Order: sequence, then C-alpha cells, then structure tokens
Amino acid sequence: MRNFNKRIVLTILATFLVIVFTQAQKVKPYFIVDNEKVNINTLEGEIKRLMKEVGIAGLSLAVINKGQEVYYNAFGEKSLEEKGEKINKETIFEACSLSKSFTVYAAYRMVDLGLLTLDKPLYEYYKYKPLEHDERYKKITARMVLSHNSGIENHQGKNDPEVLEIVANPGEKFVYSGEGYTFLANVIKELVEEESIEDLMKNYVYKPLGLKRTYTTAVGDGNVNYTKPHNVFGEVINKGRNKKPDLAGRIHSNAHDYGTLMSQLFVKKNLTKERLLSPTTRMRNDRELFYGPGFEILYTSNDTLLIQGGNNNGFKGLACYSLNKDCGFVFFANSDRAEMLGVAINELTIKSQISEYYKGIVYTNQSPNKANEIFSLYRTKGAKETKKKLAKIFNDKEKVFTSNDIIDLVYYLKDREYEIAKYIADKYTTTYPDPNLDFLYSRWLTK
Repeated sequence: MRNFNKRIVLTILATFLVIVFTQAQKVKPYFIVDNEKVNINTLEGEIKRLMKEVGIAGLSLAVINKGQEVYYNAFGEKSLEEKGEKINKETIFEACSLSKSFTVYAAYRMVDLGLLTLDKPLYEYYKYKPLEHDERYKKITARMVLSHNSGIENHQGKNDPEVLEIVANPGEKFVYSGEGYTFLANVIKELVEEESIEDLMKNYVYKPLGLKRTYTTAVGDGNVNYTKPHNVFGEVINKGRNKKPDLAGRIHSNAHDYGTLMSQLFVKKNLTKERLLSPTTRMRNDRELFYGPGFEILYTSNDTLLIQGGNNNGFKGLACYSLNKDCGFVFFANSDRAEMLGVAINELTIKSQISEYYKGIVYTNQSPNKANEIFSLYRTKGAKETKKKLAKIFNDKEKVFTSNDIIDLVYYLKDREYEIAKYIADKYTTTYPDPNLDFLYSRWLTK
C-alpha cells in the first residue's frame, strides 16, 4: 500500500513538473518595445494583411529594444511562381543599400584597432587606380565616404562608362555614392592584408558578430535558401545573383543578422553618440535630414532617427533606429512595392516619427493608399476590370488619388499598359492641375 501511494505521489509530481516545464517553454504572446507591449498575433496578422494588400511575396522582420532582439520572424513565399516553398527564419534576401552598414561596421573596427583615421585621406593608405586620374581624390577621407560627400558618382558609367568620376568637390555637398564604399572597402582590405573582400567581411564583420546567414556573394552557402525578386505585378524578375563582391548594394542577409548589426553599432559600441551624429552632410534644405558617417539622420520634433533604406530591382529593405526610444526595426522583402511598408511597420512596432521622413518626397508612396487597390485589381482581374474601376473612380466627384498615387501608377504601368497609364495621368491632371506632375509627360508618357 505504501509503495502504491509512493507511485501515485511520484506520478502526480512528474505530471506537475511536465506542466510547469511546458508552461515555461510557451512563447509569450507579446514582446516589449519602448516599455510597451506589442501583441504578436496582432502584429503578424497585420503584416500578412499588408503583404497581401501591397502585393509582397516575402518579408523578414526584426525588432530591437535596448540592444536586444525582442522579435524576429519571416513570412510569405520565396517565389510566387513556384508555390509551396515558404520563406523561413534562415532565408536570405538581397540587402540592397543596407549592405553599406556592414562596411560601416568594418570601418569603425579599423578605427578601434588604430588602423584607420576617419579624417586622413584614403590615398595615403592605398592608391586607388580607378580615381588616380583626378587629383581631387587625394582629398577624400573615410568620413567623407561614410557621409556621402566624397563627390564620387554613385555608379561608374553614368557619364563616362570607362571612367569612375568625381562629380563634386570632396567634402562640399551630399552625393550618394556606392562607389565610395567600394573604394573604402578596398582600403580596409589592404589595411588588414586580407586576400579578398570576402575574407575581409567574413573575418572582421560576420564572424565577430556571429552572423550566420550573411554572405558577400551569392555562391556556395550564400546561394542556399534564397528568395527570388518580384516586380509590382507579382512576377519573378529574371535577375542574376552576384558572384563578385558589391558591398554597396548586394550583400545577402536577413533581418535577424542585420538586427544584430544594429545592436552592435547603435548600442554596444555607442557609435550614435560618439561618431554617427557629427559632423554631418545636409541632404535637404526643407527639413532636418542629414547624412552622418554611416546613416541618414532625421531630427524630428522629439526624436533623432537613424535610417538606412534599400532599393534594388525586386528587393527592398528599411532600417530605422530611434535614439530617444532606444529601439528600432529592420525588414527585408523580395518585392518591388515593399518600400510602401515603412510607416505601417513602424506604427506596428516602435512608433517613431518616421512618417516625417516621407513628407514632401514626391516619388515615395506609403501604405495605405489607393494605388494598392488598383495594382491588386490588375494583378488578379487584368486590364479590362482595371479600366472599369478607374472609370468609376474618375467619374465620381470625390478625390481619392493623391499625386503620389498617380506617380506610382503611371511609373509602373507605362511600359505594360501605356494606354491605362496615360488615361490615369490625363484624367487626374485635367481635374487637379499640378505643375509637379508635368514630368509624367516629358519623361514617361512620350509616345
């Protein structure tokens, strides 16, 4: 009898321990960011709704709070044309211009090691043949490159396909330059005597940070579990993956790894206070928007935001970090219209004033907008139903489109449905004359 009772007690105890362990293993239904709870089911439901509304194949999202990743997940499909292969947390995306942030980290590592001084001319470290034809290159420093005021053109070939050009005097004004980052990366490679850019990034960035799903080129492991790029119509873009390093725009990563990088740069290394805020290059005269040595800086009424956006054919990305709130988010997506999600994801997560970033930018549209509805209709029902819907909208007296909606629609429809694109432009500009839209005809509707 005593042994029987003992067995009962042990069984109850074991059951209790299993229940306790199981409860402990349950994931909390929320995460904390800026001292507020974010319900995960609500967040993910909205993300999926937005992806469907905007027409996005797949997305990788991470949220950082006080230097710690508090949320990470991935959604959608690798390819809308090859159903069934879902994106998972290991899937990588083309990082677009967020690629530059990895070079930013490499540069500051060199500073910490005493190998690089931000204000010393780079040619004193390494003579860079593509720029030796212009004496002004001897004035270019690492800080100028990081702040995009080196004067080097963004991509070689814009003016002379055979020559990498300096299009503004170094240090004088903002000139966004991917080529500048390539110059700086080559300097850093020489400083540490690495044989290749890939070895440099692997040994001085990826490994030290523990980035297991970040690659300089799409070969070997970097070509495994990879998304495909999509246009605004949900079609896969036939685009080759880079087999040579392009640190300015084609590192491959996901939101988890980039979030780790953000934490290291903005929190653990304290770069935001020591190095990233001064000096800066003014980007626009109509707002407090600057480029510091590594990131865009937006001063709002009650915050300072560090921003890096990415825009490649078929891939988009955005990182935003609030200094006052000490939190941020980053997302990567494999669809052309994913840039529409910046404000929406911000409102679902860190609730910063990033909407200020988009005000007055003529070419940037944010969700929700009426253009989403038209693109969705075209993708699902085709041109005939789209024309009917547009006719109804324009026959109604209520103004439902904004000028940014019109730009968005005309830009993407002009090469596929020219008559629809012209109809949209004609109807809108006739009813709502806007000289800022004259370029629609001079640049895009020229047939």
